[in-house]
Amino acid sequence: MLREPQQTDVAAWMLQNGPVDGVRQAGVGIGRRGVSDIYVNDLLGLGEANLFAIQSELRENPQAGPDALTSLPFFSLCKGFFLPLMGIAPDRLPGLFGLQPPQPLSPENRDALVETFLERELGLSLAEKVGLIFGDPFRGRAASVRHDTLCHILAQMVFLPISKIREQLIKAGDLPSLFALSTVKKKADTPVASAVVVKTLSHLSSTGRRRRTEVLQDLFQQCGRLERYVLAGLILGKVHLNVSGRQDLILKALSFKYGAGLESLTSAAALLDIFGLCDLLEEKGIEGLKEVTLKPLSPIRPALAGSNIPSDLKFPAWFECKYDGLRLMIHKDTDSQGRVLAGAFTRKRNDWLELIKGVHNLVQLLPCRSAILDGELHGTILDRWGAPRPATVYEVHSYLRGESPVPVNLKYVGFDLVYLNGHDLTGLPFRDRRRNLETLLTPLTGMPLPLPVVLSQGSRVENKEQLNRLYEQYRHQGHEGGMVKVESSTYPIAQRTTNWMKRKPEETLDLVLTAAFWSDPTAAGNRPFDSFIIACRSPEGFKEVGTVAGVDAGTSVQVVQTIMSQNLLTGRTVEHRGSRNTSAGVELAPGLVVSVKFEGIVRPDPDRVALRSPRIVRLRVGEIGPYEANSLEDLHQIQLKHGLG
Repeated sequence: MLREPQQTDVAAWMLQNGPVDGVRQAGVGIGRRGVSDIYVNDLLGLGEANLFAIQSELRENPQAGPDALTSLPFFSLCKGFFLPLMGIAPDRLPGLFGLQPPQPLSPENRDALVETFLERELGLSLAEKVGLIFGDPFRGRAASVRHDTLCHILAQMVFLPISKIREQLIKAGDLPSLFALSTVKKKADTPVASAVVVKTLSHLSSTGRRRRTEVLQDLFQQCGRLERYVLAGLILGKVHLNVSGRQDLILKALSFKYGAGLESLTSAAALLDIFGLCDLLEEKGIEGLKEVTLKPLSPIRPALAGSNIPSDLKFPAWFECKYDGLRLMIHKDTDSQGRVLAGAFTRKRNDWLELIKGVHNLVQLLPCRSAILDGELHGTILDRWGAPRPATVYEVHSYLRGESPVPVNLKYVGFDLVYLNGHDLTGLPFRDRRRNLETLLTPLTGMPLPLPVVLSQGSRVENKEQLNRLYEQYRHQGHEGGMVKVESSTYPIAQRTTNWMKRKPEETLDLVLTAAFWSDPTAAGNRPFDSFIIACRSPEGFKEVGTVAGVDAGTSVQVVQTIMSQNLLTGRTVEHRGSRNTSAGVELAPGLVVSVKFEGIVRPDPDRVALRSPRIVRLRVGEIGPYEANSLEDLHQIQLKHGLG
């Protein structure tokens, strides 16, 4: 579109100090997009993506300088950093990107490349670099763009109906590859700055769906093949770098750069997360680490169980009930005026204080000035016969969202205490933390609170017989199982620990594969599929009961061979929406039966059942047919047997 001479003069004057200053002068750095924004974008000719990135930068930093988004070209980042580390099969590169494969890197050279990437001044912040290393430009937040949105964007770009895009998707293998093949350009005509890409992706959730679509379409239009592939992969969470121990490598690089002790950085990362640590170091340097201490209302990620109970477990040990609910860390603090401050943080460190009724009352009654409790938001519900049973985590979530058809009686089950009255307890043995927890919660147990509080069931066991007896008791009560905790163990914030070991039941069912999801071509193994929908028989046909992933290489080959030899691909595409991204796949005709082990059966909603932690243990090719697989009634019987409703 040609500008009028007067517009050209105005644009040149506004842009004389660069686009950031031009947008600031035009007054669109802050506020929603409106008619004036459209006019200024047309006047300055920046394009949707560049304007959006500049607006996002000015919201964060109104005094941003002219070089705020000056950075390494995105093509150079893709070719020099992502391509050597993604592990794409070399024979795919010429046809996919028009590029010759790079020299394979040894593990040492891969680590060195990551370290160099962190050290160089590339126009990206530390946190932005770390996000790219993890393939997560959203920095732990949920992506605001899903698979189907990208399909529609691509359809608009190449002027094809969405049905044709889905047909081509099956041939291409995945959406990033299809984006790459949708252009003949090997690289952008005008270099796209890496900072523009990262800033755009990290702020997409701050704008509406229409604007997101416009911005992304403009960004993809600017990119060549490799850039499109990486961009789509980053959005979908499908960029996996072939680098082991990434966080340890990052902490090592930060230790070298800032002269900080590795142990202090590891502790700070556990309290802040790796992105928060990078922001702190860039803002305040090594002195900022002094501010990082365990304290109430600063959320942390909880410790997690690391393994199943081994057959040679050493006794005595602590064995406690494993509840099915929402992991919740409750915080209490008291300010200088005596006012009580409260927080209720999930595993992802979201504060659900206002969502869960009664938490604030509970916190006020805790007999202490400050505390951080670790526990589970658990509940009971009436089953179809009117008898009480433990609610599943899905039912607890549904109730909190106001979507449950029946009420859930919630209670907070405390099982650890990591902070009390100004003292960090994480370095104490579990037996001492448990003693402090009992002293704190016992006065409140049994009180008629809006959110009742109880101590987790648990006892010291001297041998396997005592452990088995307790385990059967917990299962008979309808709980998930039990947890062994080493009595001398400390509390490892944000880590999986082998000092916490779980025991849960496993069942086996014969089920039918009804869909297969394309694997990430950058991942090791070069398998066409990495997960499958499993289904049981029902009066209406085959009913989905879960998604199974992590099939080993040998089983994967057998599955693919059977799918192809029996012509089970129907050609119809399917999608599976997870918490952070959407997987694309293809429907399978019901012909392949597999034996699946699982830990339990849950009800995500009243009309659906699902298996907990399923995994394929055996192919039943030639042994039984799909109409001999287990039925929905079989699953209901297992639920009844376990007392789960």
